[in-house]
Amino acid sequence: MNFVVDTPLTNKAYLQNVKAKIQDDEFTCDITALILPTEKHDQITAFELVRTELLERIDGSKTTQ
Repeated sequence: MNFVVDTPLTNKAYLQNVKAKIQDDEFTCDITALILPTEKHDQITAFELVRTELLERIDGSKTTQ
């Protein structure tokens, strides 16, 4: 895989970045326009699910070039 940067983002750095964004109202309020008002959505719960079931399982050391 070819990267546009010299050093690809680590899984740890990515998780830190996303954790910071999930705390930012400007970042999280964008989803409101995409979800029907009748639907219940908890972004913190959704983020935790994606983090534990997907993001923390990604092993960046297996990336091939």
